[in-house]
Amino acid sequence: VEMSYPGEQMILACLFGAEPCNYRNFTSIFYPHYGNCYIFNWGMTEKALPSANPGTEFGLKLILDIGQEDYVPFLASTAGVRLMLHEQRSYPFIRDEGIYAMSGTETSIGVLVDKLQRMGEPYSPCTVNGSEVPVQNFYSDYNTTYSIQVGRWCTPHALGPLSGFMGPRPQYSRRAGPSKSGSAGPL
Repeated sequence: VEMSYPGEQMILACLFGAEPCNYRNFTSIFYPHYGNCYIFNWGMTEKALPSANPGTEFGLKLILDIGQEDYVPFLASTAGVRLMLHEQRSYPFIRDEGIYAMSGTETSIGVLVDKLQRMGEPYSPCTVNGSEVPVQNFYSDYNTTYSIQVGRWCTPHALGPLSGFMGPRPQYSRRAGPSKSGSAGPL
């Protein structure tokens, strides 16, 4: 947390639509890989602000001070911010789904919302919302159901026999080292 900037130091200017905003409109969470993360219009504890119209003039506009002079090359490979658009009240898995915006640049992000809804039995063996998967969802307070991201973030002990859902990873043997199969194995 000491290596991250507080919102009031980082968020220099903010507009949402034509209305001014500031660091108080952001919810701060700590993210293990990036330090302090700031979520605008999350809607977890405050009323979510509606967006009146589509287009760049009506979205969120920010001017940020990333403190580039304080970056340490051996600790961070880039100087900039990681951004992500996600549903309100959902947990931001920014490492998996975010994009980088480099310092000294203007970045514009356009969005087309496309919601995927999986069909359960008898159409496929997929889970519909994860409620029948015997894994504790540590992110259930954040409107997040079972997903690859949630599976990746759960500890190996919590997953138990479902550890294969975490995706491919190398298998190790004391003598041979990593195998070439890359298949998921026991954790």
